[in-house]
Amino acid sequence: MLRKAATMSLLVAILIVAGCGGSEEPVSQEDTAAITTLVGELNRVTADRDADGFCELMQPTQMEATFHTLKRCIKETQAILDQAGDQPTLEIESMEVDGDTAMVVFTGAAGRELELVRENGFWYIPFTTDDNGDSASPESQAGTE
Repeated sequence: MLRKAATMSLLVAILIVAGCGGSEEPVSQEDTAAITTLVGELNRVTADRDADGFCELMQPTQMEATFHTLKRCIKETQAILDQAGDQPTLEIESMEVDGDTAMVVFTGAAGRELELVRENGFWYIPFTTDDNGDSASPESQAGTE
């Protein structure tokens, strides 16, 4: 049940896309391409209600710590994606990278943002739980590495 609540919190945080800003340094072409691809995949898996694809976009170490297996992540995420229904397509307005953290601002919706993290050279949607097993939203993770 806690995993379902944690997954629902992650999905809500992503679908709401709230966060805070980062540095002012230019983003490399490599990071721009990788983040653009990640956001494109996020749009695809959300539209297709593809739980397998969604779980693969989550930060691997945190996905494993929360669900222990990809199979369990898929099972618990599928019901939530089905309940969420149709979601708007995210379009990147700007992005900032600060080390292994990126902040992506999307057009519309008053400049909403999403924090991403780099793990083993790849960009992911962060997902953690606190000591009580409750999910920590992306905005609460800003500034952590």
